[in-house]
Amino acid sequence: MGQLALFTRRGQRRSSTRQQRPVLNLTFREALGKHRRLFALVLALLAGFLTFQAGHREPVATQPVVVTAQDVPVGKKLSANDLTTVQLSSETAAALSGTVASPEDLIGEHVAVPLSAGMVLSHSLLLGPEMLAGLPAGTRAVTIRSQDATSAQILAPGATVDLIQAPSFEDGRDSTTVLAPAATILYNSAYHGQPAAESGPFTSSGASHQGEAVVVVAVPQKLAANVAAAASGGSILMTLSPTTPEEEDAGVGLP
Repeated sequence: MGQLALFTRRGQRRSSTRQQRPVLNLTFREALGKHRRLFALVLALLAGFLTFQAGHREPVATQPVVVTAQDVPVGKKLSANDLTTVQLSSETAAALSGTVASPEDLIGEHVAVPLSAGMVLSHSLLLGPEMLAGLPAGTRAVTIRSQDATSAQILAPGATVDLIQAPSFEDGRDSTTVLAPAATILYNSAYHGQPAAESGPFTSSGASHQGEAVVVVAVPQKLAANVAAAASGGSILMTLSPTTPEEEDAGVGLP
């Protein structure tokens, strides 16, 4: 009896202990309802901290950069209406080589390639010494006149052409001669349909004729003299340099 009574007392003690433990199995919604003020306070503090961080960020340094205000065709003389400025971060501007800060520095210059509106301008896109930037040392720019501006329209700036001297019975040449293989087009007045008869940096009053195109090519220094001499006589043909065997069989001659 004594042992049974002891067992009963222990069981009662354990049972009463279990009944006294609090029930902690609350759902999230019940916990949110019970402690909504605490949750609201935590969220308010978090929002305030984020707002404080956003308001105390270091300002980004910027600088003005000249861009085109509208589409500009190749060879056009830049005016104030063609240019505007935008603010770029100093880090971005530094990564863009040769940017210009003031439109006044570019007014009156001629563009060497067609430009789209919003394009960042640099002197490498203009006619002048900077046209040869990035090309091998000793490269020379030579001006060639093509008598067929319509055919010359396919020669985009940056294209590669072979410069060939045409036969001349007067000079006793009965065959063609390759003067400069793989020359690079720097400027073409006929590209995008602009005849050389318009005013430009490579024309003078009465010097150009309707239907002609003025093309500027980059050639090695050792070949520049022969190319310039042939160009003065109007005897140079230009063929697009092939990139595939199929294109090699379909060369296009430009007088």
